[in-house]
Amino acid sequence: MVQLLDYKPLSLDGPGLQRVGKALILVEPPPIGLELHVTTITASLANLNLEGQLSEDITLLDELQNLDLTGNRKLSGPIPQKIGELKKLKNLHIMGCSFSGLIPDSIGSLEQLTYLHFGNNKLTGDIPKELFSSKMNLIHVLFDGNEFTGPVPDTIGLLRIALGSGKGIAYLHELADPPIIHRDIKSNNILLDENLTAKVADFGLSKLVGDPEKTHVTTQVKGTMGYLDPEYYMTNQLTEKSDVYGYGVVMLELLTGKSPIERGKYVVREVKTKMNKSRSLYDLQELLDTTIIASSSNLKGFEKYVDLALRCVEEEGVNRPSMGEVVKEIENIMQLAGLNPNVDSASSSRTYEGASGNPYGKDSFDYSANFPDSKVEPQ
Repeated sequence: MVQLLDYKPLSLDGPGLQRVGKALILVEPPPIGLELHVTTITASLANLNLEGQLSEDITLLDELQNLDLTGNRKLSGPIPQKIGELKKLKNLHIMGCSFSGLIPDSIGSLEQLTYLHFGNNKLTGDIPKELFSSKMNLIHVLFDGNEFTGPVPDTIGLLRIALGSGKGIAYLHELADPPIIHRDIKSNNILLDENLTAKVADFGLSKLVGDPEKTHVTTQVKGTMGYLDPEYYMTNQLTEKSDVYGYGVVMLELLTGKSPIERGKYVVREVKTKMNKSRSLYDLQELLDTTIIASSSNLKGFEKYVDLALRCVEEEGVNRPSMGEVVKEIENIMQLAGLNPNVDSASSSRTYEGASGNPYGKDSFDYSANFPDSKVEPQ
């Protein structure tokens, strides 16, 4: 067993513990220490009144992929220097705690890290530039509410990411000569540099539109399941609107803080099913990233953002906006939010091959459903 907190050890026979899969969670007023098994994959420990400091022994949890310590205000002290040894870590949430000191540079070696939320602690110094190198796969970051001296991405950063990447795709479609269809728009292909500017990357599957009179390119279906345009999937006809579909999925991913396909659920279907336009935040609180909910009072234009994302993921390409139209709408949303769309928004893979039939056409989307035989590398 690995002691997670440097405080009082907690016996596995202690009160308030329950095993969930390979993780132990606290289910009652918690004791003041916690031990996890070395094979723990997910540690969901938010809002449990934990206290003490993170132990350096956390590095022994080498299978750990998800760690959520949000809302434990009595957790304090430094973030362990060796946290960069958790090479499989994908999601790290320590919002609303009392961690202090510098963010260890070693965290920049966590190349699988996609969601990093350090908001509302007592962290100081600069955010390590290594976090924004091209080798990283960060999708969503939150650092506000600390005492950093360098540039900090804020809660509205998702709009800047959306605008920067949208401008990049619009350039490919409307200004490049000949036009380019990226064909694999997804969050892993939208990189953040050290100035937190979004850039579109990885053109390995891209197609040139050589004949300006043609509205599509007929080609073998390739892309990433979850972001793949269902119309392209069914017809083999690739259009600029195929990129728009993938971009719409990224917009929803930024809102939810989750991959597009998780536990057999597809984010597009989930949002469409649960939303109620007559209620606050379209009644999507259950799906939203907690940082979005926390900032919702200041997030003017939220509903317009959701509306735009859902227009981008319409099943028929003719009903989707062009990327140029998308960029203009995001700029309008940013102005509603009190942001200047012209500041710091410049824009500079797992793949699927095969198939026919609508990949998202099931009433209850299931990633293991009976798709046609194909080469799929799962999310």
